[in-house]
Amino acid sequence: MVLRLNFAVVASLSFISTLCCAPAFAESNAKEQSLEEIIVVANRSEVPIRQVGSTVSVLTEEDLAIRQNSLLADTLRSVPGVQVSQSGGLGKTTSVRLRGEEAHRTLLLIDGINVADASSVQIAPHFEDLLSSQIGRVEILRGPQGMMYGADAGGVVSLSSKTSTKPFEADLALEGGSYKTHTQAGNIRGTTGALGYSLSASNLSNEGFNAREIDTENEKDGYQNTTLHGRFGVQLTNSTGVELVLRDVDAEAEFDGCGWPTSMDCLAESQSRAYRVAVHSTEENYQQVVSLSKNTTERANIGLSDGSVSLDSRGEVSQLQYLGRYQFNNVLKFVFGADRKEEAFYNLLSEVEQERGNNGVFVDAQVSLTDSFFYTIGARHDDNEDFGRHTSLRLTGAYLLPVSHGELKLKGSYGTGFRAPSLYEINYNNGSYVAEDAPKSFVEEQSKGFDFGLEWQLAGESYIEAVLFSTTIEDEIYFDLANFCCYLQDEGETDSKGIELSGAWEQSEHLLLGANYTYNRTALSDSTTLSGAKGGDPRARRPKHIVNLSAQTFWLEKRLQLALFMRSISDSVDYPFGADSAKALDDYQVLDFSARWTFDSTAQAYIRASNVLDEDYQEVDGYNTAGASAYIGMRLSF
Repeated sequence: MVLRLNFAVVASLSFISTLCCAPAFAESNAKEQSLEEIIVVANRSEVPIRQVGSTVSVLTEEDLAIRQNSLLADTLRSVPGVQVSQSGGLGKTTSVRLRGEEAHRTLLLIDGINVADASSVQIAPHFEDLLSSQIGRVEILRGPQGMMYGADAGGVVSLSSKTSTKPFEADLALEGGSYKTHTQAGNIRGTTGALGYSLSASNLSNEGFNAREIDTENEKDGYQNTTLHGRFGVQLTNSTGVELVLRDVDAEAEFDGCGWPTSMDCLAESQSRAYRVAVHSTEENYQQVVSLSKNTTERANIGLSDGSVSLDSRGEVSQLQYLGRYQFNNVLKFVFGADRKEEAFYNLLSEVEQERGNNGVFVDAQVSLTDSFFYTIGARHDDNEDFGRHTSLRLTGAYLLPVSHGELKLKGSYGTGFRAPSLYEINYNNGSYVAEDAPKSFVEEQSKGFDFGLEWQLAGESYIEAVLFSTTIEDEIYFDLANFCCYLQDEGETDSKGIELSGAWEQSEHLLLGANYTYNRTALSDSTTLSGAKGGDPRARRPKHIVNLSAQTFWLEKRLQLALFMRSISDSVDYPFGADSAKALDDYQVLDFSARWTFDSTAQAYIRASNVLDEDYQEVDGYNTAGASAYIGMRLSF
């Protein structure tokens, strides 16, 4: 797809004024050297996390290494306010919801690339294909973020690949374990002179287990994933640099339920290609960046018994973005930008092609009134080719108070947004095989939400945090899970409200304890037309109670690290096919264990055990989950 010329003015102005900051590698290195943690995701500029009014969680490379999970989604389960549901093991459909909102409202950025699939049901990212081995940092921003990131961002998960300040650094990891799982991963990275680089390759294969209860033959559903990722930055002058990101993901997942009559021997093939090129420039008080990115995803579902193809599609998301930052004085900074996003959906079976564009502009004023009071106020205006013009707002504030043994932060945020119906939703309901009474047209969804919280930062890694949140979606679009007839749209408001409590206690240099609890009460609209549901019923697959507990211990000068992780889920429902009411899913508790031994600076060995107590549970009705499993691995560094 070619970006339309009616947005070329933005790119021209960007290049004329000659463009932003040193490559992102230099920015990352500065963060590593800072004593005060810096984040980017909240305000699209580097800000100390203590000054941020939004709710943000950070996972470092060390956090990921301690958990040792193959897929990032499994580590995200431990983050407050995050709910993950998986339909039958590695590589199967995985939904990551922030504060109870739909998975397609979770914006996933990988080194700045929006990796959503425009051919997927509701333009959602494929978390099931996201491996952990290449990731250096994760920032999770919760709450409506339409003002900063575009119309449909109900929260953001932003990933950065591994980088290094050394001229050359490399690592190699090998792992094997239950379900005939084998993983190989390698990475080289470094900074030498004006060049920064990072190259990664990962391969995961897994024989799996029977994904669905209705598959009476009990055959195994395996998975294979090969991911290549490259990131390169060059400093052209003292003030100007360029960056290139390339990404390639090839995945195959066996699954149950395709074609007609329904087959239990199916294969889902997915191929994703993405790139991003950016030019940066910085002056004394002014930074700019212009970038062009594109993500193309091709998918096919094949019946292995007869070779039938039930899905053959391609989705494309292209974005041209301009981002500026102007430091007016010590008190006031402006972050502003403009973007053009185009989505394309191609159904290669029915030869249906659909495309849509969206232009947006935004400005955010970021104010530091004193050394202890910080707030932002911003607005965004979108012009969608199919659904017209919309304005999104966001306000955030943070106030710091010195207290005994640390610092107390009072924080809050409010945001609005909208989501245009996806190309897939529109195409599906207008298909010849859909029920005659299926809606043939939709209106855009509207969203609003707020959070307010307290954060007490204590010595070391110890802290206590409490956040109250609420999100409301008006005119929500959803698939009729009970009758599988079509996509439906409510005329009322769908709610998600709750509390996030979290904390950590660094008891000594040998012991770190952590805990978080999320209470999330969701409610369908009073006008819901979902089969088997009525107004006020809980939304599907949103547990009301999530508890995470962790204990990490370090011995022998931290050469030996042991960790226990417990997750408790309760009060979750689903809406099975043909049911006349919601079905309660069983409550469950899952215990995981990991251990790591560091031989020296170049070698580590580790083991991890998942679902140690062999809990039998389901996250999606009718879909199985892994039993007790164990894995052993080795990491070498050079």
